Amino acid sequence: MFGTVLIGVLAAVAVMLSALPEPTRLLSALALLVFALWRAWRESRRRHWLLHWPGLDRSAVCVINERETAVTICAVQLRGPLAGVSLNDGSLRSTHYLWWPDTLDAASRRALRLMAQSLARIPASPGL
Repeated sequence: MFGTVLIGVLAAVAVMLSALPEPTRLLSALALLVFALWRAWRESRRRHWLLHWPGLDRSAVCVINERETAVTICAVQLRGPLAGVSLNDGSLRSTHYLWWPDTLDAASRRALRLMAQSLARIPASPGL
């Protein structure tokens, strides 16, 4: 959360030091600060969740606030230091989660890497 606010402040400073006209600079800097604070507030309200995947197929259980929901794992992506998972809970909406390198411990990153390898061997169903 602190990083989001810091990036917003630095972006506002960068806009203020740019060669934009005066009213545009002030409005852009103010908009960046408001947006950074809104994003930090939104992230602070995000619920913690747990993904339980037995590893035999694409089905898994997502636990949010002690409520279990059956989900289908659509994809696991490992792009350099970033790790991401795409889930579908049966509705028309998919959920995507992305982790930076410092947010996962070594065991969790290894589990995601193994999950990605396992899912690469399981054919995707036509509905995904």
